[in-house]
Amino acid sequence: TRACVMNITIDPEVRNRIVGVTVEPNQSMVLTMNVSGSPPQGEAVMERTLNFYMELEPNTELQLQAQLRLHINQTELSTELGREVNASRLTWMYWNQTQSEWVPVESYMNQNGYLVCNTDHFSTWTVAEVESPEEVPEGMHVYTVVTLAVIVTAVATVMKRKKTQI
Repeated sequence: TRACVMNITIDPEVRNRIVGVTVEPNQSMVLTMNVSGSPPQGEAVMERTLNFYMELEPNTELQLQAQLRLHINQTELSTELGREVNASRLTWMYWNQTQSEWVPVESYMNQNGYLVCNTDHFSTWTVAEVESPEEVPEGMHVYTVVTLAVIVTAVATVMKRKKTQI
């Protein structure tokens, strides 16, 4: 129900990619998308990326719900990058300017072979293989981690008391 104009620029060094961007803004907007094989100046190169960086910049501050999708063909990617790509370790990441670091976002493969993430902001995005699957995904709340820690502590305390009573 809102007007959205999208201006796209793709660097010739970027291999063809099938990308989907779905946006539900709270107002009309102009969205600029710049796609390149390297991150914008001042942003760190992400290790084990797919050599694909996508800057998304709206023309105004706005609230939005968006979904980013990138079609994944594991065989083609492995050939193109000259290394084995593990599709189950791929995740969307955005550049956090405040902390000057790449932040992984909870991502999943849909039934059509797209790596998908949901977001409420636009910035510079890339897709990379995450080396350690133990990383806490963005979708996990601090309260969940704290609750788990409390439960483990409580169980350990009860077991310790039982041992001292025996």
